Amino acid sequence: MLSLGLKNQYFVVPNVVEVNITSTIHRLKTRKKKILHISLILERSKNITGILRALYNIIHNRERDDFELHIIGEGKDTEKIKNLSIQLNLYNRDTFFLRE
Repeated sequence: MLSLGLKNQYFVVPNVVEVNITSTIHRLKTRKKKILHISLILERSKNITGILRALYNIIHNRERDDFELHIIGEGKDTEKIKNLSIQLNLYNRDTFFLRE
């Protein structure tokens, strides 16, 4: 950001997930690209409906079937987001909801 001329007081936010970098990563044999969204489900700040509409566009308008969206979290807009995914025919087919 500094190299782009954005001046402010910046600080590093440490990762809250403990990662063992010495472990081997095993890739699943799948051709699907998985998008993981983890957050408090608040449409105003996260624009999850925009993410769903973009996924719909990729899958239906561009005739692609190699993407999945996994949403982890809950919040006041969870039902609204689920209902939109149902309307777009994405629910439990291309979009999956998990609660933590």
